Amino acid sequence: MRRVLLGVLLCAVMVGCSEPVESPSLTPPVDDAWIIPAQVNIANFFAGARAEYSLQVHNGNDEVERSQAWMVGTEPEETTVPFTLDWPLAAGDRTKVTVQSDNGDDNLTPLSYDDETRELVIEGFAPDQARTMTLSYPAWTEFAVYYRYPNRVAEGYSYPDDETDDWVIIADATPVLAPKETRDILIAVELPEGTVTPDRWEFWIAVMEKGQGSVQTEMCSRWLVSMR
Repeated sequence: MRRVLLGVLLCAVMVGCSEPVESPSLTPPVDDAWIIPAQVNIANFFAGARAEYSLQVHNGNDEVERSQAWMVGTEPEETTVPFTLDWPLAAGDRTKVTVQSDNGDDNLTPLSYDDETRELVIEGFAPDQARTMTLSYPAWTEFAVYYRYPNRVAEGYSYPDDETDDWVIIADATPVLAPKETRDILIAVELPEGTVTPDRWEFWIAVMEKGQGSVQTEMCSRWLVSMR
């Protein structure tokens, strides 16, 4: 499979838009979330080819203190219980977790943590008893990176085919970023042999912070494809 060189036309900052808007600033702000580039051009593309480029994602958030509460009843001889955290534990460091229980017979300590599943195992429960417990921990920020059907397309370009989502490969679709971290996420487009597309078409790659609540900010990068 041949590779196609990408030409990046713009390196503008995208902050909080349903449609891409170029930032006038050439220096990305450290305290805001942003992605670069705002637009990528793929030239001389053809069926059977692969094109790829790294999308930079920046986390402008600080470390956030999170807490979760449970009512837990243990079985006879049960002293260890797993819990699933709602947010990524900072650096996966279980020693940063504070555990509180209203049962004086408990002596609770984090035993292990799995970054992929966010399962935190706590030991030291008094068997065959009930309690209300709270976990407090510093959390990092998780983003979602995904293919997006565009709200609009550039003049002379067509909207993408329904199958385009299957052609876009995102190396890390749910990156967890430390405070102020910037990370390159590889985006690839593989057009299957025999595929027929418009001469010029556009799709978007979108990035959104997970767990924002009712008001969500979406950042978009435009990908403009010109066929051979």
